[in-house]
Amino acid sequence: MRKSNRGISNRVKGVAILFLCIILAGSWLQMQKTVYATSGVFPEDAGGGTLDSGNIESGAVESSATSAKSAGHVTVAVSDYIYGGEVPVPQVTSDTGNVSRVELKYKVTGADDSTYSTQMPTEVGNYTVMAVMPEDNWFHVATATDTFSVCYLETPSPTCILDGEMGDNGWYKSEVKIMPPEGYEISVGDRSSFTTEGYLLTEDTRNVYFYLRKISTGEMTDVITIANVRIDANAPEMTELQNGETYYSDIVKIDFKDINFKTATVDDKVMEVTSDDAGNCSFMIETGMRRMTYVIILKDEAGNETKVSLILGPAWLKDGIVGEGNYYLETGEEYHLPAGTEWSKSGDNTVYMGGSSFYANQEGEVTFSKE
Repeated sequence: MRKSNRGISNRVKGVAILFLCIILAGSWLQMQKTVYATSGVFPEDAGGGTLDSGNIESGAVESSATSAKSAGHVTVAVSDYIYGGEVPVPQVTSDTGNVSRVELKYKVTGADDSTYSTQMPTEVGNYTVMAVMPEDNWFHVATATDTFSVCYLETPSPTCILDGEMGDNGWYKSEVKIMPPEGYEISVGDRSSFTTEGYLLTEDTRNVYFYLRKISTGEMTDVITIANVRIDANAPEMTELQNGETYYSDIVKIDFKDINFKTATVDDKVMEVTSDDAGNCSFMIETGMRRMTYVIILKDEAGNETKVSLILGPAWLKDGIVGEGNYYLETGEEYHLPAGTEWSKSGDNTVYMGGSSFYANQEGEVTFSKE
């Protein structure tokens, strides 16, 4: 009886030892799974390849990794920059993935998300950048955004240099070249022809707009406008009469041309001038009894002057034929009496035959009468 009881006791101990071994083996396997999930949170290959898990099948490991996914993390920053200058490189960081896998997209700030593009903006404006870290076997997809601006270069002072001869009232009396400030290039009208040599303006120029580019960086300003650039390099031009010549007429018409005419004076007397839109101008000079020299000064808005001297006399002096009335005679000049009648003159009792010539004994006014 004792021997039988001892055999039963040994069998119970054997079963207990076997059961304990099974429990220890299960615990050891579970411990290996837990150790891998902790140390393999972010393996080198974040692309989801087969993992080395000992005797565990790969499908079981993938299922375990999926159930253990954590939130992904990414940050992005883009610096503001100046139009035309060096485009900044977006700064991307992540502690849950390889940043080389991040996709960058851009849109105008405030625009619909459907307008996102992978093209880095270079035109002036306010923009939003989005960084997208894709999902993998260990982390969910992560996104981040930042805003940045593309701005024009601040306009320097002075904005340009106008090289030309200054005249009156803000006008230039010569050709004018618009030059960029030191360290800049200039392009007039558009951004296609930057140069340091400047740009020659013409008399037809009224408003000029241009752009500046900083030589050292390529950064560019917004459009710059200079209004009312007034150029007149030409003085008023007499169109008929010539300086120093003699003309005989009771009324002499002075014609000249200047689109920017200002004043005309004759012997310092301001004349009343008529003009048209084409710059054709004229005024009248009434000649006196005698031949005289008249100094005419024509001036335009820019201060250009034309000065001429004309010898003008009454119409009868052209042929020297007198008639009834008062005449101014000069010594040394030959005069003629009209034919067909007899004539007398004041201060002289002589009767003169018509058609004859005579000379004045002295300079002065003489009255002629028919006999």
